[in-house]
Amino acid sequence: MPVFEIHWTSQAEKQFLALKNQGLTDKFIKISKTLEILAQHGPRYRSLHSHKYESIKGPNGEDVWESYVENKTASAWRIWWIYGPNPNAITLIMIGKHP
Repeated sequence: MPVFEIHWTSQAEKQFLALKNQGLTDKFIKISKTLEILAQHGPRYRSLHSHKYESIKGPNGEDVWESYVENKTASAWRIWWIYGPNPNAITLIMIGKHP
């Protein structure tokens, strides 16, 4: 049973599904694996390097967190998320290249 439920904003879902249409299947697979780790083990899983993202806030002023999809890669991909809507849930707000 997963530790966390994964929820999606419409923006994050569009970004994720667009990867297949853009021929970025490798990114789609990496993100899928990252989401599986996030759900099964939670954000403290070491390879995710999850940390609070200081420069933005969530839709309702929540703290935004960043987890690694890739590391030590040019334009490495990340997942940005917030806790909620319930205590055992994470809501993905954005997926993309590290700025």
